Amino acid sequence: MSRHVIIIGNGFDLFLGRKTKYSDFYKSDIYCPKDYPAPLIDYLNQWQPTRGLSDVKWFDFETELYNYSQINHDIKDPISPEEHKVLAYIKERNCPVSADEISDFLYVPSNDSGEVYVLYNNPEVEIRELFLKQTVCNLEKMVERHLLSQTEDLKLYYLKDPVYAESKEVRDKEAFKKIKSGLRDYLLSQPFSHTNDEALRNRLNTIFEMDKFDQIEVFTFNYTDVPWPEKADVQYVHGKIKDDTIVIGTKEYNETNNSYKFLQKAMDDNFNPPAIIDSLLTLRNGDKVTFFGHSLGENDQQYFRDFIQSRSSGVTYKDLTIEFVLKSLNDKQYTKMAIQDMSNYQLTSFQSKNRVIFRSSEDL
Repeated sequence: MSRHVIIIGNGFDLFLGRKTKYSDFYKSDIYCPKDYPAPLIDYLNQWQPTRGLSDVKWFDFETELYNYSQINHDIKDPISPEEHKVLAYIKERNCPVSADEISDFLYVPSNDSGEVYVLYNNPEVEIRELFLKQTVCNLEKMVERHLLSQTEDLKLYYLKDPVYAESKEVRDKEAFKKIKSGLRDYLLSQPFSHTNDEALRNRLNTIFEMDKFDQIEVFTFNYTDVPWPEKADVQYVHGKIKDDTIVIGTKEYNETNNSYKFLQKAMDDNFNPPAIIDSLLTLRNGDKVTFFGHSLGENDQQYFRDFIQSRSSGVTYKDLTIEFVLKSLNDKQYTKMAIQDMSNYQLTSFQSKNRVIFRSSEDL
């Protein structure tokens, strides 16, 4: 029984004209939580990709999550210690509080000269009224930054979000949840329907030569639906938006700080990948595997490494077709570098033992 295994990456959605790039999501102010007060968000906002934001791939973003997990202790918290003290106090009071009460809480004379601890370490003040005015000024800044809200009469302050009073690790975890839910909502907002689903099915049937094979297996790393031909058995590696099961994150790694294990895909409750590894390893002569729009980035290489290594040594399968469909052939070098990495620098052997084809989606 001949088989065609199809691996789908984000490049496939882009091929269909969908706005699913990381930059599309990041530029969507409604859905991307760029203003959430967590070090992770600040870090991603300041991230300047060398290729430019428009060329960032999702594996670049996930790699940056991994980089952050390694250096998060060095990242400045957007909520200062003084602001956090105010937030923690209001949370402990569990009710709206006045500027007078907060000022009294913060006013702590430190010595006989009249020096006091002041929010933001402003110049020392000696009179309580001046300190109160400074406190009000700083509270208004916290309102402007959406850390605090005010009652309708503007006399009392309360937390915009109780999580803001928590540690930066807790806020980073909440920020990560907001990135995931924001991405889901963004994708759901996009017009993915096609005017003629049957025409697209016929096109996909032609592109993937489905009539030539007895069995079609599709493993998609995308979260979006596509009107695949009925013959295709479609499985979602990282969940789908309609089921609210999407998974984003980094590869598995040894993390000494358990507070940041939530960044790993494997730790997500929705993580339940299909048997993609076994499916690839059982391909034989006469079969075909197509990687369409998948970067083979480091965070997903655990799915492909065993297959690439097995096809770089041992039995030669010159009738096993391994096809890579790229946006343009200019991307071929990045794909070859990924194959080199996964094959322990046996790219030559990989290409000589299999029928390897590189195609540009621009020609389809």
